[in-house]
Amino acid sequence: MNSNKRIALLLEYNGSAFSGWQVQLNAHTVQAELERAMQQLSGRQYKVIGSGRTDSGVHAAGQVAHVDLDEKWTIPDSKTVLALNSRLNAAVRVLDAQVVSEEFHARFDPTAREYSYLLSEFHSVALQNRVWQCGRTLDLTAMQEAATVFEGKHDFTSFSKMNHDTKSYICNVQQCSIHEVRRGIYRVAIRADRFVYAMVRSIVSAIVEAGTGKRKSNELAQALQEKNRQLNAAVAPPHGLTLYRVQYPTDVFASWYTGDSRHMKSHITA
Repeated sequence: MNSNKRIALLLEYNGSAFSGWQVQLNAHTVQAELERAMQQLSGRQYKVIGSGRTDSGVHAAGQVAHVDLDEKWTIPDSKTVLALNSRLNAAVRVLDAQVVSEEFHARFDPTAREYSYLLSEFHSVALQNRVWQCGRTLDLTAMQEAATVFEGKHDFTSFSKMNHDTKSYICNVQQCSIHEVRRGIYRVAIRADRFVYAMVRSIVSAIVEAGTGKRKSNELAQALQEKNRQLNAAVAPPHGLTLYRVQYPTDVFASWYTGDSRHMKSHITA
């Protein structure tokens, strides 16, 4: 690449191999892995900014990050993906790299983020570390009714964990749906303008409680309105969760999600 430019990266990774996205002392993280690879290729340190943090064990099929390059980065644009992947741990891959404007910001510019969560009624060897194995029969109709409770603009205090850095728990959920991917395996899709800490996994757990008959959709709606974390469901395990897509006003990676894309999806989708 030429000097002094910003590039956006589209990433996928297996969260089981990492202690989350963000650099941590004495922990193997995705951000640290990317920065290490870039230092090996250039001889200098670069700061990689992600669209958001993913917790330990959480996967990504469409994480987006950006990094500012200078004259020390001499790799041509067309070779960036190949060069980075040659230095990265096999559990993380750069799918695409595009030059973007200096105003582009991976963290602050998204208009929506979409998560995918897989759960099953039984043990699945093929989806090990990718699916929450609930071990019980689930009522799909009840779960679908529960999912619609969370659509719209709400305060998600009841279905999140406390984060002292969070100033508002109001999020606009554009989609919250669940369908059966194959017999006994279900996919929850949640898209919103923003998410608060543990919100997706709390919602998924609440949907499963509806599927087992533990709670009804009207009880979940009441819990949502009361803004009381004592009414929260137990948080679903991280390994069923995948950051599927991050959308921007000018969506540089939009083609990866169209029918004719090259996007090699690493989890079951509709």
